[in-house]
Amino acid sequence: MARSKVNEKYVPEHTITWQMDPNGAFRPGTTPVEGLPPGVYSYGFDFRGMHLDPMPKISDDIIPLPNCPSEAVVHGIQKFWDSRDRYVTHGLVYRRGYLMHGPPGSGKTVTIRRLSEQVQSMGGFVIYGSGPESCATVLKTIRGIEPDRPLVVIYEDIDQWIDGGDETELLALLDGENQIDNVVFVATTNYIEDLPPRVVNRPSRFDELVYVGMPDPDSRLVYLTSLAKRYGINPKVTLPWVSDTDGFSIAHLRELAVAVWCLDQEYPEVLKRLKSMFEKPTKKD
Repeated sequence: MARSKVNEKYVPEHTITWQMDPNGAFRPGTTPVEGLPPGVYSYGFDFRGMHLDPMPKISDDIIPLPNCPSEAVVHGIQKFWDSRDRYVTHGLVYRRGYLMHGPPGSGKTVTIRRLSEQVQSMGGFVIYGSGPESCATVLKTIRGIEPDRPLVVIYEDIDQWIDGGDETELLALLDGENQIDNVVFVATTNYIEDLPPRVVNRPSRFDELVYVGMPDPDSRLVYLTSLAKRYGINPKVTLPWVSDTDGFSIAHLRELAVAVWCLDQEYPEVLKRLKSMFEKPTKKD
């Protein structure tokens, strides 16, 4: 059989690999390309089958914060990638699941962005999940082409899939008949108390529950100081801001800095405005 050279490796001429559409989407095909670039992708289906669509990059820099679970999650997942031989030796399914929970704006999305950067630096990719049943099809296809590269699946606001009647398909994807080897699932929710026990209390589905709370004083100081340096402001200006912003989310802190330093709004007025719009998260109806 004729063979063609791809990435310094020889593969059969008709091996399924990736091909790129004119619009930049990737889909399975038989025309060899350099491979799926590391990145963050959504997915869809059309008359030609499955396609992966690169998601736009977010320009804001990520500021590592002390006492924040982000780094613990990132390091934990790195440990998972480094432990594959142990899973294989003990005959274990090589997968991991994290469920991050906490009030809106507490930093769960920032953790996902930090994790996405880590995965891409390792040459892997992140998939944003939608319907669990279609996600299973996508992951099987990806692993048929890319059996070894790091792969993380993100389910933000996972309660929407459960409320939407996809709970059975979700459980089948996590640890049932549709589970996929060599993958990390990361889900988020603002309302963990509303999730059923068979989702929350089964380590084979989500092995670690990670609470992400609002930034503490040390984290607020680091975040505001970093922003001040970026804007060319004396960081000492932010010292009284730390005590003024108790309970503020990262989004509130960012708006405070932008309004004062970019839009020349008065600090007391901005602080008053942000406090008036800040509401403690309550259990949804």
